[in-house]
Amino acid sequence: MLSAFFKSTREIFQKPLRPIVFKAIFASMVILIVVFAVLVFGLVNVEIPLLDQLPWPISWLVETSLEFLAISFFIFLGSILFPWVLSLVIAFFLDEIVTVVRERNYNNEFLETTGNSQAIIYAVKFGVLTSLINLVCLPIYIILLFFPIMSLVFFYLVNGLLLGREYYGLVTIGYVANKERRAVFKENRLQVYLAGLFIAFMMTIPFINLIAPVLGSVMMVHLLEVWRRKRA
Repeated sequence: MLSAFFKSTREIFQKPLRPIVFKAIFASMVILIVVFAVLVFGLVNVEIPLLDQLPWPISWLVETSLEFLAISFFIFLGSILFPWVLSLVIAFFLDEIVTVVRERNYNNEFLETTGNSQAIIYAVKFGVLTSLINLVCLPIYIILLFFPIMSLVFFYLVNGLLLGREYYGLVTIGYVANKERRAVFKENRLQVYLAGLFIAFMMTIPFINLIAPVLGSVMMVHLLEVWRRKRA
């Protein structure tokens, strides 16, 4: 896995993958800025009924507490949406990414069909599933706020499993026959999850998280080809 990671790291900073990285970062930043602006606008303009009728110390305390809870919720929501937004953006560039990697490394033997549209649909569906699972885990996240290290570990475990499955699906659905796709996943389930943990970790590092989706996609393509060749 480390060899696939280092190989992918070199590739994304070289042509022709480098322009794709810049396009993905730009698109992700635009989407995230718009989402953040909408959330901030809603937070600033929300009005709490009957708040003005309370005595000053109580009204200030209630307003401050609600603002803190709202900001905390938006941060949590952002941590859920961020990987999904980046994965969704990557789905639009997936044909380019997979084509470049296979033509440079695997003699154009990789694709069976083009899967860009299927990847976009898959990313949307899996993004919704990821958001729902994280919302279900919200009580656990709140309890683990008092244990920061355990909270981070739990976040990595949950989202690592999800991201591993998602990125494996992104680089295989529409590109590899369904029978082979399921067989390869079954044989390498643990490694898929470990790759997902690695991607989840990169998603939490500032600046690195912007290139993590492209890096994760390229790495998963290399890993997939290694797994497929083992079966040959």
